[in-house]
Amino acid sequence: MTPRLLCSLWLLALLVGCREKKSVERVPGADLQVVATRVAISKKKLPADILPYDDALVWHEYAVKKVMYGVCDEPKIRVAHWCVAAAKEVPVNEKLEEEVTLNLRPFAEKQELEDVSQSDDLDVTEDLPKYLDMTPLPKGKEAPLVLREDYGGFFSEQMRLYWKLRPQLRVVAMGNSLVTKGISTRMFYRQINQGTPVALNLAPAGANNAMQCLVVREYVLPLPKLEWVVWGVSPRSFNAKREDPRKLSEFLASPGWHYDQENKAKLWPVPAATTPVTVDEVRQLEVNNFDDWGWEGRKRGGMPDATEPEKLRTYINETFKTANFEWSEERWTEFVETVKALNAKGVKVLLLVTPMHPWVKDAPAADPDWSTHEAMAQMVKRLEALDKDLPLSWFHDFNQGGNHDYPPDEFYDADHVNRTGSFKLTERVVEWMDSVSGGGKGS
Repeated sequence: MTPRLLCSLWLLALLVGCREKKSVERVPGADLQVVATRVAISKKKLPADILPYDDALVWHEYAVKKVMYGVCDEPKIRVAHWCVAAAKEVPVNEKLEEEVTLNLRPFAEKQELEDVSQSDDLDVTEDLPKYLDMTPLPKGKEAPLVLREDYGGFFSEQMRLYWKLRPQLRVVAMGNSLVTKGISTRMFYRQINQGTPVALNLAPAGANNAMQCLVVREYVLPLPKLEWVVWGVSPRSFNAKREDPRKLSEFLASPGWHYDQENKAKLWPVPAATTPVTVDEVRQLEVNNFDDWGWEGRKRGGMPDATEPEKLRTYINETFKTANFEWSEERWTEFVETVKALNAKGVKVLLLVTPMHPWVKDAPAADPDWSTHEAMAQMVKRLEALDKDLPLSWFHDFNQGGNHDYPPDEFYDADHVNRTGSFKLTERVVEWMDSVSGGGKGS
């Protein structure tokens, strides 16, 4: 065989291998795909066996033959398959020694799975890695609740509140973690909201501009009783030097998002509510990381106290040391068009900049995500112009370049207010909303 022929065969094999690797389809929510042989099974449960519950898992054991994507160094694994979902039996392949492709996610990543009924007859002496089978259920089968409500990370809990409250929501807070921690939605419409929540903090911590706009378009804009959106805006959302795709990628890969997209006709429009959902009903959802209105208020963080000024100054300068900003007109346009879409439906929008630790004004950057102080000032000017252009949108800068009256002890860390600061900020937003409701255009 000639060297040229050998080279051609090598290139052909490489191309075929690339095509095979490229053809592997990623399943929503799966971190690992393996080819494996089933070596042991447990006896599955039927819907009648788990009454009054609706979902159940059955454990199988597999010998791993090949890893298609992800990381798996163990020769044997255990996988939980859904055998009951939404109170209906799910077919489970129980043929031993059969080779199958499995789309998996570490079982421990979702604590809620521990509360699901499980069948496990496998050898208790072996301690093997455990995974959840993420392969979509057969057509016509409803997703188990624990996957139906899985939108990636803590945002899943806010979405759980959303689905419970959406027929009655009148106020939604949007933004990133500055709003998640900074706007206590319990404080809006106090007389109604305390007993029957009509305000929800739906700001996904860590969300970039694309994700915030997507959530508004897909979930907030269609709400039938929506009157206000309180949107905290940060220059990091418009920094072309940063992509920050992780949270959005996690969301777009989640089972919850895919379920919503596949079932749009069934989920929308929002069914009319016969009776309002009460706080007691919301608490039965057992949301752990947020209050009943989606707020994640924090107490004191880990930064040095203002009584140690040198340590605090060093901490802030180190955290805000990198300034690298380029304005993204594309992201700004998407944001503005989303605000205009809300206004077009008669929804009023309060745009705001949350306060930063007062010492940040002397730091090299305006936030930990590379925004410059000039970018912050530019964004404020753009938002002021938007206030003048849009009759149903208002803007207020609560940061004022660091020249505000939020003292250091009202911050969780250098760019997030703590509970005390959140209550003060939200009280002022409520007063602002009241003033806008009772008068003409103005900030």
